[in-house]
Amino acid sequence: MRRKKIKTFSVDEDVYNELVLMFKENQAESSLSFYVDNSLKIFLHSIKRLFLEKKKDTYTVPMSFIIDSMVRSKYLTSIDVIEPEDSVEAAKMEMKEWQNRYEAQNTSIPYKYYTVIKTGKFALSPDKKYVVKIETGQKFGVDDNGFMHGITDGAKRQS
Repeated sequence: MRRKKIKTFSVDEDVYNELVLMFKENQAESSLSFYVDNSLKIFLHSIKRLFLEKKKDTYTVPMSFIIDSMVRSKYLTSIDVIEPEDSVEAAKMEMKEWQNRYEAQNTSIPYKYYTVIKTGKFALSPDKKYVVKIETGQKFGVDDNGFMHGITDGAKRQS
């Protein structure tokens, strides 16, 4: 494998300096460039895996949406060592999630409510703070993990 020396790379100066200092103070044998190199490999693997899955099915989410969202995410994405047979299923599940995120954004429905509404059994409240079961009118909050909980009119709603 050939190595490419990158001449410029913009990062937050304070964060970089603090990390370098921590590496030195703790006598770390590895370097930040090693970490960045590994992170880029993981990122490339993830994008390739999603790209291949996208080509196999009828997803409408553009790769630019996925890439931009992943890059801007405050959560680091890491791929554990995945067995080849599990990788295909993991890629399918991840593409479905990206597709839902894309559709939610395009319909202005908060993502945490989107998959619930997509079932056709629930409607979004006018203030977009809870969902209502169409059949019964019962109100449900949805937490950031997608778990639903019943709410009453006097209860404080999660937004």
